[in-house]
Amino acid sequence: TNQQTVIANANPGGVNLPHVAMAVDEATGRLYWLQPTGAALSTASFIMRSNGDGTGTTQIVGNGPSRDALVVDSIQGYLYWTENDVIWRSDLDGNGATTLVSGGQIRDLTFDPYAQTLYWIDPSQQTLFRAASDGSDVTALITGLAGDARGLVVRPFENTLIYSGGGDMVRAQLDGTGAASIATLSGNYQGPSNLNPLAYLDTPIGTPDSNLAFGYDAPIVNPCVLADGYEPNNDSGTATPLSVITETVAYGALCNATLFAPPDQDYYHVTLADQKVLTVTLSELPSDYRVIVIDGNGRTAAFSDNSGLANEQGVVRNSSGAPVAFDILVMSGGPVNNSEQY
Repeated sequence: TNQQTVIANANPGGVNLPHVAMAVDEATGRLYWLQPTGAALSTASFIMRSNGDGTGTTQIVGNGPSRDALVVDSIQGYLYWTENDVIWRSDLDGNGATTLVSGGQIRDLTFDPYAQTLYWIDPSQQTLFRAASDGSDVTALITGLAGDARGLVVRPFENTLIYSGGGDMVRAQLDGTGAASIATLSGNYQGPSNLNPLAYLDTPIGTPDSNLAFGYDAPIVNPCVLADGYEPNNDSGTATPLSVITETVAYGALCNATLFAPPDQDYYHVTLADQKVLTVTLSELPSDYRVIVIDGNGRTAAFSDNSGLANEQGVVRNSSGAPVAFDILVMSGGPVNNSEQY
């Protein structure tokens, strides 16, 4: 939300497949980015800088080929970038540019400013490398990565590396040990939008083809989860148990947490003592629902299906001489996905 344009055109030459990257100086809020330049198929770019609001835009490093990463060290005041698979460093004004590391492929450069350590992935060697901030002590940290390994995030205070490969998002310690999958990057996300919880998405989940970023935000809370804390209770085996002495009130919703799921229906389970009467009332309906009371043999003991938003009510009596278990089924007569409670 509250999106604002701060750089109106970061590709003024209209390069078709530009090499792009962006970084932020957390100490000053300044923005750094690669601005493509040249003909339509050019791989060249300038390194640009502006204030956080887009003012004060200036070029700080001249034209260079095949740049693919930008990293800011806000503590020591350095800017790192890759150019033709070489790691470069300058001060934050672009002065004193010098090469640090070369050889192999260098992708997804990232930096731990507290340990003054560089990390990157070399797809050609299927290896995650680490080096000191001056380019010394280059170390193969994790070998045998999947061929599609991409994206790298460093979390210094959590002693954590996060990267992707082989269809998984993987987390390891900063020394490369303890690598374990934390998410599978396949299938489709079919839950609510983070911008509109009432709008559901059908979005493919895939592996990244560029670097990763880490951010903090409030989790996406599914409106169905908020409306119905009894889920899953879509069949008799998962029915929500209710204890009834004189009166029990339960709120639920006929709402699916994802797209393309079968219509939601809610089951509740009640044990009725001998010589007692159970009255089930379904009220405050947001749509046209029905209620069915089912005995232990799966037979309908009571049924109510009034039209519109009128209350539904089912009544059963137990005169069997022993307690009897009943399921209460709340369902809709037609397709419905409603996060409003009944």
